[in-house]
Parts: sequence; C-alpha cells; structure tokens
Amino acid sequence: MTKIVNTWKSRFAQRERFRRTLNELNMLSDREAADLGLARADFRRIAHESVYGF
Repeated sequence: MTKIVNTWKSRFAQRERFRRTLNELNMLSDREAADLGLARADFRRIAHESVYGF
C-alpha cells in the first residue's frame, strides 16, 4: 500500500511541476518566446520534456 501512495505522490508532484513550467512559459510574451527560439505551439511539448524527460 505504501508503494502505491508513494507512486501517487510522485506523479502528483510531477504533474504540478509540469503545470508550473507550462504556466511560466505561457507568461512569456510573443517577443520573448521568439527571442528564445520558441513557438507557443511547442510550450506543452517543452514543459513535458522538461518534467518527464521524453
């Protein structure tokens, strides 16, 4: 049972990091994103790779 709870907590923490990362990316202006070579359409993928590694 403990393993299940720890797995759940870990996944919840990852999801929270993903949400925070995506929110931070979405706070960038179009110009700031372009200066970094990022497109808004890529934000979800970038956040996902940052948190989950793939």
